[in-house]
Amino acid sequence: MTTIETVKDYIEWLSSRFDLDGFHTMLLERGQEFTPAPLPKGIRQGTMKLCFHNSEMVAKRKGLAYCEGLAISSKVLGLPIHHAWNVTEDGTVVDTTWVPEGVSYFGIVVPQDEWIDENWRTALGVFA
Repeated sequence: MTTIETVKDYIEWLSSRFDLDGFHTMLLERGQEFTPAPLPKGIRQGTMKLCFHNSEMVAKRKGLAYCEGLAISSKVLGLPIHHAWNVTEDGTVVDTTWVPEGVSYFGIVVPQDEWIDENWRTALGVFA
């Protein structure tokens, strides 16, 4: 089983036991896989455990797309975690929070007008 299949199975398992919010439903319908990569030169590591803030700052400062979804850390294998990261135009992950980068990223590119609107965003991300 691939890590993306693990993420999808996890969402389906959750939905069979709980009344899920729109975030998980949207992930199943519109989520896509992104390619993990080491942090590129010229982009500094952000503060651990502040992925939503870190990703917002990179989007504003570097112009990279902001993404939210489920990712699997290289340190806690097997458990998909609600996470935020950035992506380049070719879908390569730029994750300033996790070093080393995660092993799998499955999420949605959030349009700038949604994550920049204070009414949508919380400390736990756009979809929290």
